[in-house]
Amino acid sequence: MKTKETQAEASIRLKHSSMDVQIGLPALLHPGGAYPEIEITAAAEGTGTVQVIRLGDGGTATAVPAVPLIANEKTVIRSPGTAGAFGDYRIDVEIETAGRGRDIEHFYFTVAGEPKPYASKAAFLGDEGGMTYAPDYRGNRSPDYSCAGYRGGGIAIPEVSVRVAIEPIPGDNTLHIQEAIDRLSLLPEDDSGFRGALLLRRGVYEVAGPLQIASSGIVLRGEGQGTTSISGTTRTAAGRWRN
Repeated sequence: MKTKETQAEASIRLKHSSMDVQIGLPALLHPGGAYPEIEITAAAEGTGTVQVIRLGDGGTATAVPAVPLIANEKTVIRSPGTAGAFGDYRIDVEIETAGRGRDIEHFYFTVAGEPKPYASKAAFLGDEGGMTYAPDYRGNRSPDYSCAGYRGGGIAIPEVSVRVAIEPIPGDNTLHIQEAIDRLSLLPEDDSGFRGALLLRRGVYEVAGPLQIASSGIVLRGEGQGTTSISGTTRTAAGRWRN
């Protein structure tokens, strides 16, 4: 990601001898490895600073104060120290050049142990027992679906008793369903926090407006995949319903 307050006209590149610096490939460093180098070629004289930020706690892992930049000459900035604690990191590069403003660039990497031979480098079980999703040097990473599902996954979906059941009616079912939801909202919650389920019996329920569930503990349920559906509709000038 790059932010420019004005046109600073500088080339800012990330370099490392062993870490992948390519879109789509995880940028992985092992503990004890050198931090990536920053290569800057500015169009005018100025200064460049580098900070390596731990994304876990927002702290600074290492930093380089203002380094002089010479117009149209390559300057390589090496951050002191070596990669330490496991986790995700961001490198903030800021340059200021005479009369051309400020240029900010962000790069990313992950410090982790060596993945197992059969494991992906993009998503693998880390040495601390949790899943590691390593970004590429631009911060792109595989989505973490480990917490998907009811209450973050790993918990069975509860079987909530049906307290109200309705069947579809011709035309707009918006008020028909809403009235059933409102009746269910008046019922007390059970020990698990549920008021009950509204069963939409098989058929197509045409709705022309929004449905609102203002109370917690309510479940909408059909009679099976392909047998119950809610279809959004609008009324035409001729009075017909259109999907």
